[in-house]
Amino acid sequence: KNNVPGALAPYGTYEWITLNVNGRNHGGAGFATLDPIDNVYERFWWPEDRKAITWKIASKLAFSDAGKMVGIASARLGYHGDDKEDVRYYYRAVSRKNDDEWSPLIELTRALDVRTTPDSEYEEKLEQILNVE
Repeated sequence: KNNVPGALAPYGTYEWITLNVNGRNHGGAGFATLDPIDNVYERFWWPEDRKAITWKIASKLAFSDAGKMVGIASARLGYHGDDKEDVRYYYRAVSRKNDDEWSPLIELTRALDVRTTPDSEYEEKLEQILNVE
């Protein structure tokens, strides 16, 4: 696991499967399965950390009143201000959903943003927020 020197960094699992019925392939080239990054993933990699929160970054599609897609805001890790309602538009909580806790994510994205964190303070701010070991 991740607390052992020389151990791998956390990763999701990925499997390649094919559908065979009575010895015949029925799935073409096959399918990929991915384990979701969620509270099960958190408990596996960080069993001692019950305060972990996982968010997913979401792309947003824009449609006209006629139902035609007119734009897309691509998913990206970025600072979207200090109002959790603005942040909620771009991120989706996948663990601890009922906590409605957005301040750790806001603090991290603010620290990562070159517009809000000078180069001289960057490493110090990240070390205050993240376990960089």
